Amino acid sequence: MSMDHRLKTLMEYVRILHLLALGTPKRAAIWTGMSSKSYWHLSRSLGTQTGMTNDWLKRQGLISIRDQWMKAHGYT
Repeated sequence: MSMDHRLKTLMEYVRILHLLALGTPKRAAIWTGMSSKSYWHLSRSLGTQTGMTNDWLKRQGLISIRDQWMKAHGYT
């Protein structure tokens, strides 16, 4: 087993564990974690969206572009 293969396997395993810790269903976490797609493409996957919800992102300190737009246009 080459070093590159070991690193890829380790990264997949870590990604799966993080998704499971966020509450993603096991099957979705495995499919997302083993995907070779970029993070940009994985952001639209079921595994990522069920674990990294809007509430979770807000707790991480990220602001919502939608909320900022609504505030700027007087909707809130």
